Amino acid sequence: MSCVEIVGVLKDIVITGCAVTGAVVAVQGLRSWKVQLRGKSTYELAKGLLGELYKYRDAVRTVRNPFISSHEFETPEGEVPADPNSNAGRHQGKVGAYMARWRGVQESRARFYPEIIESKVLWGDEFEGLMKPLFELENKLFRAVQDELRATNPELPSADREWLFKEGKSQERHELLYGVPGNESDQFEVGMSRGFEECAKYLQAHLKT
Repeated sequence: MSCVEIVGVLKDIVITGCAVTGAVVAVQGLRSWKVQLRGKSTYELAKGLLGELYKYRDAVRTVRNPFISSHEFETPEGEVPADPNSNAGRHQGKVGAYMARWRGVQESRARFYPEIIESKVLWGDEFEGLMKPLFELENKLFRAVQDELRATNPELPSADREWLFKEGKSQERHELLYGVPGNESDQFEVGMSRGFEECAKYLQAHLKT
């Protein structure tokens, strides 16, 4: 066996050993974490998650608000401000507004994530499973925002514009993008409301234990 082959084998052994050691440490760490979390009140975790759940719901609804006030229009970071009265300027402001709105969703998810991980340790995958449909709807909304901002870009090539405005696609995008709470014909809102109610009900049950 050549020196090169020996070095290669040793490298594989070291990598494998590190992986095994890391796995053992991870398991031991998880067990230790579980012991610590058993001392933490389930009530506290459920209460924290419920608060973040409502903030997340409000952030998503803010994105879908069909009314964009003038104070929301802003120039995206790194761009040179365009004439606000021009098509390019209005589109730039719209992009900035949706970026700011979506930042609220991202910040909510960032606060939410650590507590969802804690819920997996204490309760298994139940709560995360209830959140999955909401996250899937959020992803659909994100794609609708992207498509809308592309479709309204005055510099978009005509071929791309035709595809984004082809029969049915524009209406589907707007049904995802715009909505108000309580509208029973709004399938996105109905799905989100149902998901939020299921998650809230699950957490409220833990508040009583």
